[in-house]
Amino acid sequence: MSRPSLAYITRLRFPLALAVVFIHAMGAAPRWQHASELSLLDACKWLFSQTLTGVAVPTFFFLSGYLFFLGMSEARVTWTFFLAKWKRRLLTLLLPYLMWNVLAFLWRWGESGWGAFAARWEREGGFDIFWSCHAIGRDHSNAFGLPLGHLTAPLDVPLWFLRDLMLTILLAPVLYALLRHRGMGLMVLGLAACCYVLGIWPHPAGLSLTAPFLFSVGATFSLHRHDPVQSLRPFRFPVWGLSAVLLLFPLLLRGTAAEGLLPYSAPLATLVSLPAVLLLAGEFDHRDVSLSSRTRWLAQSSFLIYAAHTVGLLRQTDLLLRALLPTTQGFFWGLVHYFLLPLLTTLLCLLLFALLSPLHRWSAPFTGIWPKSPATTRQVTCREKKPISIDTEASAQ
Repeated sequence: MSRPSLAYITRLRFPLALAVVFIHAMGAAPRWQHASELSLLDACKWLFSQTLTGVAVPTFFFLSGYLFFLGMSEARVTWTFFLAKWKRRLLTLLLPYLMWNVLAFLWRWGESGWGAFAARWEREGGFDIFWSCHAIGRDHSNAFGLPLGHLTAPLDVPLWFLRDLMLTILLAPVLYALLRHRGMGLMVLGLAACCYVLGIWPHPAGLSLTAPFLFSVGATFSLHRHDPVQSLRPFRFPVWGLSAVLLLFPLLLRGTAAEGLLPYSAPLATLVSLPAVLLLAGEFDHRDVSLSSRTRWLAQSSFLIYAAHTVGLLRQTDLLLRALLPTTQGFFWGLVHYFLLPLLTTLLCLLLFALLSPLHRWSAPFTGIWPKSPATTRQVTCREKKPISIDTEASAQ
């Protein structure tokens, strides 16, 4: 395989982080049994905060797996390789994870005041704030009627991604042993895909199958030296078309005789939408659109946006908009409020990033921008006149 162009990853980082903000800006998801029961406003919220944005975090997992093994020959994948990766992740993943969850707790403490400190600490589960003090979804059954528990998240809810990613990276030697041989790897991924689509995963300790499965898919592309965009580009039009159909399945199926297929539509839509997103970003490279400095800067801000937006910013922006807008009722003002909320929250995150990023090492646990070393930076070519540097530690964050 020729040296891959990774400019599409840089292009994706900010839009994917913005998509996560949209997910959390929705609030409570509307309950409906048939598409006709959805108001026009709720339909817009469902489209932008659940349907089009649901692929964001799975894409981050895929890219993390792809970058973890990128450019590594089999001779270099030794225990020294894994130990070096784990050591680096203590700095780039674990430290930001702890810092942001502590900051989230301090923010909540500040909101409630000293008198409610002990009660809030007990209510949030004590040190469980670093693991699973929030429930995501609800207990349900899989395709075979077996009970499944709900997923969980730490106090800074979006950081369940970092928690699951760190645990998956600890399993990297096992995943490498399973995926290094093409035949065995395809069997493992096929089995994992069946479990993913059919819901055959008990969510131990609130953990999702999304992280190890999609990390492994990305790792497989990297280990066997296949660039995902170059490999899938001949199929881009069928992939885009099928992705659009699968994303609309809940509207098309709910309330019909085929409603029983709905539990499988979301994971199927993710498996098709993920390559669709990669191919869409890759089109810029194919059309010789160069990376601008603004795109690079926005990409660097993606980790702070991802981690910071739920630490008070989203809520305070919501309160501000409710005070400034004439009303949030009705379609027009409701839609204005809905779109302004994630956009203004993201703008506040960008301002915070602009203030913190000049502090370099001191702000790195919050911004995710760490000093680069030769071991974590690669020169890769793209369709520009000169190579670009890709930080393999930060590109998927």
